[in-house]
Amino acid sequence: MRRFLIAAVTILAIYSCDNNIADLGQNLIYTDTYMEVERYDLDQTYIVRLDSFPTSTLSTLTIGRIDDPTTGKTKATPYFQLYCTTWDANLSPTTTQAQYDSLTLNFTYQAKLAGDTTTLQTFRVYRLKDYPVIDLDDPYQYNTDFIPYATDSLLGQKSFYMQQDLMTPVGDADVPGPYILLNTDAGEALGRQLFDMMKNRSPIFGISSGGGSSTGGSSTDGGGNDVYKFMRWFRGLAIVPDDNNSFLGAIGASSSELFLRCHYHIGEAKHHFDMYAMTGSESGSFYTSTNIQHDPISTWTVEEPATDGESGSTKRPLQFMDTIAFTQTTQAVIQGLSGYMLRIKLPYIADGDGYRTIVKAEIILNTDYVENSDYPQAQQLGVYVMDTQGNIDYVLSDMTGENPIYGYFGQDPNDASQYRYTIDITDYYITMVESLITPQYQSMELIIGLPGTLFYNHTDKTRIINGVNSQSFQRAIFSELPVLNIYYADYN
Repeated sequence: MRRFLIAAVTILAIYSCDNNIADLGQNLIYTDTYMEVERYDLDQTYIVRLDSFPTSTLSTLTIGRIDDPTTGKTKATPYFQLYCTTWDANLSPTTTQAQYDSLTLNFTYQAKLAGDTTTLQTFRVYRLKDYPVIDLDDPYQYNTDFIPYATDSLLGQKSFYMQQDLMTPVGDADVPGPYILLNTDAGEALGRQLFDMMKNRSPIFGISSGGGSSTGGSSTDGGGNDVYKFMRWFRGLAIVPDDNNSFLGAIGASSSELFLRCHYHIGEAKHHFDMYAMTGSESGSFYTSTNIQHDPISTWTVEEPATDGESGSTKRPLQFMDTIAFTQTTQAVIQGLSGYMLRIKLPYIADGDGYRTIVKAEIILNTDYVENSDYPQAQQLGVYVMDTQGNIDYVLSDMTGENPIYGYFGQDPNDASQYRYTIDITDYYITMVESLITPQYQSMELIIGLPGTLFYNHTDKTRIINGVNSQSFQRAIFSELPVLNIYYADYN
């Protein structure tokens, strides 16, 4: 027993002289007495902009226009192509009593994205002059893709009080609201043309000889219909917001939520047939998209030399490879639809002290929060890692590689009147000091934006963010530099 005690005391003495954390392991209980915090102002923070993102893979389309004093003007114009796969059983060349009534564009309001719902908002419907052609290497439509429409042939227009007319729409079985009546001369002519084409079984519809009634729904019958034939002739529609609008919203993009309806009657009986938005199984959602035009305030522009030998310079909107230093603007913004994000360079922390270990590492972004604002506050932020070429490489995750890292919105625990985002990057810095990070990633740069996933664009060989940014105006405004806090347990 005495020999055992001597041996135990000797072992304890040895460990008490060498308390390197690599030997102690991780089963320690840390107390405030041994806690040390190092704080880094992340002064290499820049404003960047995701200037291109897909809008054709979504269940909704964005519609409207706002003039935001923080970032500028944003205008969203949805495009969509139409198809019809079944004949109307009530209308044929022998139906002599059928009389055309009207043509309506029916849509389903989904949500407010930003702006004022109490003022009158005007929308105009035009026929597209072209339709998108699928690129198999890049089968998406982007916010920057513009399809010309016939501005000289207005089909119809309507003004809505969004809160009254869209949020609580009133309609009937024949004309479910909300809708836009296409009753201009061009709209009337188009409606009568579609009515005559359906009545006379025009081959332009691409409907097979076995097609049945179209009043029962939008599903294809598998009978060899060429859904693209009508699209190539009709080309599609655009819903264009007025330049005085002050609202952004989302409408449904499925064939049951967005369709053109031709109304007619036979005697006292009302009838209709529909042409549906090309979504889902008909086209892989390629033929519905939103063109988003952003005209920024001067803060979010960059100067470039004038071309054609002219003197001076011109200002243009930020592109992805452009940066504006936070220290230059003293303000930064993350915002959907316009694509604003932050680019932050993190400091490299070497393993210079074996007597302390990282307990926690977090980025703090204090935000200018306004309660009940017309512009929704982002509740989460996505975190992406840049490669050495300045492109987005991957979504930052924890040590397992399975759980993405997010920035979470909440109150400052020390001041309930202040709000901030907290990004826990403990795993990254623990890996760094254990020298498990290769040299090219020791000066890692992050992109902080709205949450999303990445897909590979085969055309320009880059990764594109697809997610909240494409269908939301959520944002966060910052007037202070981000801060990195690293908490250590110290054993000296």
